[in-house]
Amino acid sequence: MNGKKLTFTINQVKKGETLRIGVESHKNTEARGINVIVNGEALAPVEGEQVPKFFNEVVYNIPDDTPDVDDYTPVQITSTNGCHIYYMIVGTGDDPNANKTKVGYLYGGAKDDEQALKLLESKEQYIVTPIDVTGDVSLVTADSLRGFDVTVASSTIAADNSMVGVLKEALPWTPVLNLNPALYAAWGYGEAVPTTGAFGATNNSNSDLYKGLTLIPASDAGLEEGWEGIAYTNGKVNVTGVKLGAYFAADDTLAVVSGGTPVLSHAHNINHNGYIYLPLTQEVLADAYADYVPAMFTNAIGMLKGSKSDISKVPAPTFSLEYKNLNTNVTIKSVNKNAKIYYTVDGTEPTTESTPYEGTFNLTSEATVKAVAIAEGYLVSDAAEKLVEMKHQAVAPTISTVMEDGKTTVTITSKSPDVDIWYNYSANADSTQSTKYTEPIVLRDSKTISAFAVSEALVQSELTTQTINIQKPSLRIDAIAHMDANPEEYNDGKTSTAYYFSWGKNKNAYPYYDESVYEVVKGSDGLDSIVYTKLNAEEVVDFNNGWKVVSRGHVMIWENIKPGTNIGDGNAYNPATVNDLDTLVTNYYINIGEWNTANPASGTIATTVKHAGPFDIVSFISNGSDGTPRIVFEVSKDSIEWTQVGDTINMPANEKRLYRKYIRSYENTDEVYVRARIAAGNSKAGFYDIYLMNHGEKSIARENELATGIEEITNATANRKATPAAIYSINGTRLSAMQRGINIVKMSNGETKKVIVR
Repeated sequence: MNGKKLTFTINQVKKGETLRIGVESHKNTEARGINVIVNGEALAPVEGEQVPKFFNEVVYNIPDDTPDVDDYTPVQITSTNGCHIYYMIVGTGDDPNANKTKVGYLYGGAKDDEQALKLLESKEQYIVTPIDVTGDVSLVTADSLRGFDVTVASSTIAADNSMVGVLKEALPWTPVLNLNPALYAAWGYGEAVPTTGAFGATNNSNSDLYKGLTLIPASDAGLEEGWEGIAYTNGKVNVTGVKLGAYFAADDTLAVVSGGTPVLSHAHNINHNGYIYLPLTQEVLADAYADYVPAMFTNAIGMLKGSKSDISKVPAPTFSLEYKNLNTNVTIKSVNKNAKIYYTVDGTEPTTESTPYEGTFNLTSEATVKAVAIAEGYLVSDAAEKLVEMKHQAVAPTISTVMEDGKTTVTITSKSPDVDIWYNYSANADSTQSTKYTEPIVLRDSKTISAFAVSEALVQSELTTQTINIQKPSLRIDAIAHMDANPEEYNDGKTSTAYYFSWGKNKNAYPYYDESVYEVVKGSDGLDSIVYTKLNAEEVVDFNNGWKVVSRGHVMIWENIKPGTNIGDGNAYNPATVNDLDTLVTNYYINIGEWNTANPASGTIATTVKHAGPFDIVSFISNGSDGTPRIVFEVSKDSIEWTQVGDTINMPANEKRLYRKYIRSYENTDEVYVRARIAAGNSKAGFYDIYLMNHGEKSIARENELATGIEEITNATANRKATPAAIYSINGTRLSAMQRGINIVKMSNGETKKVIVR
């Protein structure tokens, strides 16, 4: 307790008991210790010093004002000053056997000859209760065996003994270590299989069964790679394995005879009142290989004790619904992977006699589905219930385009009212990989766009997909300069965070102005003001690749940040919209970070060589916080006078970590330097990439490709004969074929005709 008058309370101490506390002063030159307070009264110790210099044990009697009943009282411990409390013991303390493993040992032979019992009784960590199954076992039931942490079945139990059935009943409810291969046939769970050897093999050596053991390497044991050997006896006695029946068929196999069969050891339901078989018969234990068998036996009991669990219900199943147009797929799941599920669809209560769930099923009318789950070692769950409704499907969106030279404007609409439309460029029907449509989309390069409509009241629409072409495209996709923040060039080959300037991460460490040079100016109010007239020098880091960073007190950082692809997911560094998801964005970024906002922002990323216009500045920028950084791109002919290119970028608030793609165009033809900087906004911004892109060979090739595509589509449309695309009745119902009377036929070229069939 590190100080004076520090207090804690033991909420329930039995009245009338003694309380022993080991206490020592934190400073052996000064007496320090504790006071013990009950009901507001400080207790006097009956032994020892409560405020000692050196360690001693102090003893208190807890007052008992209700001696005729067991009652408890809070006890408060308060320090006089810094001291150490090493222990507190109420009465005689904890039961020394409380943490020992309680083992019920079932046997059918002479007790003094039981090899496994001798092994158990030689270990202090076990409290063993031997049970002779040939005697009176009328009080031994499956429920009573639950009083043990582990029940061990000896190989001396006869297969026709009445306890064999009790053990079978107990299996799902209490941990059992079986050493008796004859029980498998008696239970109907398999059969014993004698072997001709004393060795086994395992490819599961990481199992806790082999904890602390060095198994025989494959090369020494004559086994395939990935396997290791186990010696059970010294060679005088062969082990007996088992052939597993259906009940144990899916178990974890812990050991087999070399070659794969039979099984020498397996674990069943080991996470919940488990079962383990070990081939440790009386005969095997009498000739046991001492380096392995005792440790495996002890490890198995430890595994089983760890699996002991209260008997409880399986958690109720859960439902997930996949709505279609006037039909619904129903999936039922249980958190218990071994559970079996039974269900009804007529509203009646489900039982284990109801329909077994075998997988997703489809309903075509509204229904109440109820389900229960049952698993081995658990009680049947409470019934779960779900009303399954039928929904109409939203109409798939319509994608329309308006072509102009160099760009195509895309508009997306749906005939279904009150729906949200989502779109992407990856033929995806997942809204988490899409962006909500809010306004027409302008494309300057051909893309395939997909869209779907979503509403809580309707089933999500089918996906509409359309390739958008560009008429007389004019592109700038030839990179003439690229800042990509790669660690080799921008961080000396390191991948750890780096601060570029002498002030590191301290935004107040480097003054923007030289405060030794100033003028005193008298204001209109007659008061003097100090005006600094000289700026401190900028610091520059030149990467010798055409780019540099420059600052006058503004923090700038290289960071190992990799862009993700989950649209709009701000839990990581992801694109804000599908329009920002681009193959041009690369790993790592330069963060223009914090600055003293009493001064102008001064951090910039700039070119060190001039580039001739016209060109586009294409950037991928991540919002470094929840603020709204305002970013500008500027050009200069002399690196002194700078002119802004395009509008200021106002990054949206509350988009921390999300990145966006921005394009600003410089249309003049002269050669200029280019830089990016934060103009305002008191927020950080991370620059993954800055490209300068002009119209060169790559752009021309892509334009020719797009122009050819449009020509092919135009020619194909002109040469194609119109055919019926859809047939409707006079009432607007869609038909699979024409019928007698009036038919409305929509042709493939967009025309609509009225056709009368007599």
